[in-house]
Amino acid sequence: MRGNRVSAAITSAAITDSGLVIAPSHYQNTHAMHDIKIPPRWAPILVAALMSGIMSAMVALISTIRGFGWANHLLFELWLRAWSVSWPIAFVVLVLVGPSIQRWVARHTENSP
Repeated sequence: MRGNRVSAAITSAAITDSGLVIAPSHYQNTHAMHDIKIPPRWAPILVAALMSGIMSAMVALISTIRGFGWANHLLFELWLRAWSVSWPIAFVVLVLVGPSIQRWVARHTENSP
């Protein structure tokens, strides 16, 4: 029975103009975000966005705390300003340099049997 529902869901899924696959509405009410599938070609951009966002947020937070201290009542605002500048820079650098770094690492590591 479950196999029929899955195959029906796959055949009735909607593909948007941007290539996103959205499952039928009877699945969307429980896990709406889990129903959206991003095409594989966007995976490197998504990875770069998430990695650069998380890393730049941490670096900006540490730098802001070191520069202004925990007790500063504007800590969140100062951190958010620092992060809003650093994230786009980190994202662009990661998108441009990331593939070269991946190739370098692949050339300099052994493949496991």
